[in-house]
Amino acid sequence: MSYSSEKKLNTSGFVLFFAVLLALVVSVSLYLFFNPGLRRTFIYEPVNGGDLVFEVRYLPANSPQGDLKLYVDELLLGSMTPSCRMLFPAGTKANACFVKGNVLYLDLSEEALQIKSNAEVTDFTAAAEILRKNIFTNFKNVNIIKLYVGENEVYADNT
Repeated sequence: MSYSSEKKLNTSGFVLFFAVLLALVVSVSLYLFFNPGLRRTFIYEPVNGGDLVFEVRYLPANSPQGDLKLYVDELLLGSMTPSCRMLFPAGTKANACFVKGNVLYLDLSEEALQIKSNAEVTDFTAAAEILRKNIFTNFKNVNIIKLYVGENEVYADNT
Protein backbone atom coordinates (compact mmCIF):
# COMPACT_ATOMS: atom_id res chain seq x y z
CA MET A 1 0.00 0.00 0.00
CA SER A 2 1.41 3.34 -0.96
CA TYR A 3 1.67 6.40 1.22
CA SER A 4 -1.00 8.35 -0.75
CA SER A 5 -3.60 5.56 -0.56
CA GLU A 6 -2.89 5.19 3.19
CA LYS A 7 -3.38 8.94 3.64
CA LYS A 8 -6.69 8.80 1.68
CA LEU A 9 -7.83 5.92 3.90
CA ASN A 10 -7.00 7.88 7.07
CA THR A 11 -8.77 10.97 5.71
CA SER A 12 -11.82 8.91 4.70
CA GLY A 13 -11.98 7.29 8.14
CA PHE A 14 -11.63 10.67 9.81
CA VAL A 15 -14.44 12.17 7.69
CA LEU A 16 -16.68 9.13 8.29
CA PHE A 17 -16.10 9.29 12.06
CA PHE A 18 -17.04 12.98 12.22
CA ALA A 19 -20.10 12.44 9.98
CA VAL A 20 -21.38 9.73 12.34
CA LEU A 21 -20.56 11.89 15.37
CA LEU A 22 -22.39 14.86 13.83
CA ALA A 23 -25.43 12.70 13.03
CA LEU A 24 -25.47 11.46 16.63
CA VAL A 25 -25.27 14.99 18.06
CA VAL A 26 -28.04 16.21 15.73
CA SER A 27 -30.25 13.21 16.61
CA VAL A 28 -29.85 13.65 20.36
CA SER A 29 -30.43 17.41 20.06
CA LEU A 30 -33.60 16.93 18.04
CA TYR A 31 -34.85 14.26 20.47
CA LEU A 32 -34.29 16.55 23.45
CA PHE A 33 -35.88 19.52 21.71
CA PHE A 34 -38.89 17.69 20.24
CA ASN A 35 -39.27 15.03 22.95
CA PRO A 36 -42.82 13.65 22.67
CA GLY A 37 -42.94 12.89 26.41
CA LEU A 38 -43.62 9.68 28.29
CA ARG A 39 -45.36 6.90 26.40
CA ARG A 40 -48.43 5.75 28.32
CA THR A 41 -50.99 3.07 27.57
CA PHE A 42 -54.67 3.70 28.25
CA ILE A 43 -57.19 0.87 28.47
CA TYR A 44 -60.92 1.37 27.92
CA GLU A 45 -64.01 -0.77 27.45
CA PRO A 46 -65.67 -0.63 24.02
CA VAL A 47 -69.33 0.45 23.85
CA ASN A 48 -70.42 -2.64 21.96
CA GLY A 49 -68.63 -5.14 24.22
CA GLY A 50 -65.72 -7.30 23.25
CA ASP A 51 -62.06 -7.01 24.15
CA LEU A 52 -60.64 -4.00 25.92
CA VAL A 53 -59.27 -1.25 23.69
CA PHE A 54 -55.66 -0.10 24.14
CA GLU A 55 -54.67 3.43 23.27
CA VAL A 56 -51.20 5.02 23.38
CA ARG A 57 -50.64 8.66 24.26
CA TYR A 58 -47.53 10.67 25.01
CA LEU A 59 -47.79 12.72 28.19
CA PRO A 60 -45.36 15.46 29.20
CA ALA A 61 -42.58 14.33 31.52
CA ASN A 62 -42.12 16.02 34.89
CA SER A 63 -45.54 17.67 34.95
CA PRO A 64 -46.21 19.97 37.94
CA GLN A 65 -48.91 17.69 39.39
CA GLY A 66 -46.74 14.59 38.93
CA ASP A 67 -46.74 11.84 36.32
CA LEU A 68 -49.27 9.62 38.10
CA LYS A 69 -51.79 12.41 38.78
CA LEU A 70 -51.50 13.62 35.18
CA TYR A 71 -52.09 10.06 33.97
CA VAL A 72 -55.18 9.64 36.19
CA ASP A 73 -56.56 13.01 35.03
CA GLU A 74 -56.12 11.96 31.40
CA LEU A 75 -57.69 8.56 32.10
CA LEU A 76 -60.74 10.19 33.67
CA LEU A 77 -61.23 12.39 30.60
CA GLY A 78 -61.95 9.27 28.58
CA SER A 79 -60.79 7.70 25.39
CA MET A 80 -59.89 9.56 22.23
CA THR A 81 -61.93 6.90 20.42
CA PRO A 82 -65.68 7.64 20.37
CA SER A 83 -66.50 3.92 20.39
CA CYS A 84 -65.17 3.50 23.96
CA ARG A 85 -66.91 4.04 27.27
CA MET A 86 -65.66 6.44 29.90
CA LEU A 87 -64.52 4.69 33.07
CA PHE A 88 -66.46 7.06 35.30
CA PRO A 89 -69.13 9.69 34.53
CA ALA A 90 -68.11 13.02 33.06
CA GLY A 91 -67.05 15.47 35.72
CA THR A 92 -65.29 12.87 37.88
CA LYS A 93 -62.05 14.32 39.21
CA ALA A 94 -59.18 13.01 41.30
CA ASN A 95 -59.37 14.88 44.61
CA ALA A 96 -56.19 13.22 45.86
CA CYS A 97 -53.68 10.97 44.13
CA PHE A 98 -50.40 9.94 45.73
CA VAL A 99 -48.15 6.96 46.28
CA LYS A 100 -46.81 6.08 49.70
CA GLY A 101 -44.43 3.15 49.66
CA ASN A 102 -45.90 0.99 46.91
CA VAL A 103 -49.55 1.88 47.67
CA LEU A 104 -51.55 4.24 45.47
CA TYR A 105 -54.16 6.26 47.34
CA LEU A 106 -56.71 7.65 44.91
CA ASP A 107 -59.71 9.69 46.05
CA LEU A 108 -62.26 10.39 43.32
CA SER A 109 -65.04 12.97 43.48
CA GLU A 110 -68.63 11.95 44.25
CA GLU A 111 -69.49 11.93 40.53
CA ALA A 112 -67.73 8.56 40.24
CA LEU A 113 -70.67 6.83 41.96
CA GLN A 114 -73.34 8.52 39.90
CA ILE A 115 -73.27 5.91 37.17
CA LYS A 116 -76.52 5.60 35.30
CA SER A 117 -77.26 2.57 33.20
CA ASN A 118 -76.16 3.88 29.84
CA ALA A 119 -73.74 2.74 27.20
CA GLU A 120 -71.37 5.68 27.65
CA VAL A 121 -70.04 4.75 31.11
CA THR A 122 -68.61 1.52 32.49
CA ASP A 123 -70.25 0.17 35.66
CA PHE A 124 -68.34 0.98 38.86
CA THR A 125 -66.92 -2.51 39.57
CA ALA A 126 -65.68 -2.95 36.01
CA ALA A 127 -64.37 0.63 36.00
CA ALA A 128 -62.35 -0.06 39.16
CA GLU A 129 -60.85 -3.18 37.56
CA ILE A 130 -59.97 -1.33 34.35
CA LEU A 131 -58.48 1.49 36.43
CA ARG A 132 -56.37 -1.16 38.22
CA LYS A 133 -55.14 -2.56 34.88
CA ASN A 134 -54.27 0.94 33.66
CA ILE A 135 -52.27 1.81 36.77
CA PHE A 136 -50.42 -1.50 36.99
CA THR A 137 -49.58 -1.39 33.26
CA ASN A 138 -48.04 2.07 33.44
CA PHE A 139 -46.62 2.39 36.95
CA LYS A 140 -44.47 -0.54 38.06
CA ASN A 141 -43.78 1.09 41.44
CA VAL A 142 -47.46 0.63 42.44
CA ASN A 143 -48.43 -2.76 43.88
CA ILE A 144 -51.59 -1.89 45.82
CA ILE A 145 -54.44 0.47 44.99
CA LYS A 146 -56.75 1.98 47.58
CA LEU A 147 -59.63 3.74 45.86
CA TYR A 148 -61.78 6.23 47.73
CA VAL A 149 -64.84 8.19 46.68
CA GLY A 150 -65.58 11.20 48.82
CA GLU A 151 -63.03 9.98 51.40
CA ASN A 152 -64.80 6.60 51.81
CA GLU A 153 -62.86 3.52 50.74
CA VAL A 154 -64.74 1.74 47.96
CA TYR A 155 -62.05 -0.54 46.51
CA ALA A 156 -58.82 -2.03 47.74
CA ASP A 157 -56.61 -4.13 45.52
CA ASN A 158 -53.98 -6.07 47.43
CA THR A 159 -52.46 -8.10 44.60
